[in-house]
Amino acid sequence: MVINGISSSSDEPKLATAAPGGEMGKEAFMQMLITQMRNQDPMNPMDNSAMIAQLAQFSSLEQMQRLNGQFEAFQQSTTSALSMMTAGKPVVLELTDGSEVSGVLEKVQWNAGETQFVINGTAYSAGAVRSLRAETVAPEGAANELGVKND
Repeated sequence: MVINGISSSSDEPKLATAAPGGEMGKEAFMQMLITQMRNQDPMNPMDNSAMIAQLAQFSSLEQMQRLNGQFEAFQQSTTSALSMMTAGKPVVLELTDGSEVSGVLEKVQWNAGETQFVINGTAYSAGAVRSLRAETVAPEGAANELGVKND
């Protein structure tokens, strides 16, 4: 017996495609679940608990993505508030490599979705900063911890 070709009907489900970055989007997940249900063995259907578990996992993932977005917005607003309070003031950045940079915080900028602190004309990525603190400068004529006056 020779089979000349296989035709497909228009109501066949299409393959779910991944979102950019290899992540599966909501629509792709639902399409995959519907396809799985359509093509299951009628003599051995999918267990209801397995389907509920898949939906619960997807719901949890969706909630985590929303929470992550809210956290990123909070982080950006916190950074904005920090920059307003410390702009133009002397600060010390402790970098993730253990080094420290001190100087006047000129500005906080966002470049390609990344927060950057500009000190002494150099931009430092927020990802490379472990901490930022105000640099305490003794007023003119005040003595430091060794008793030496700052002139």
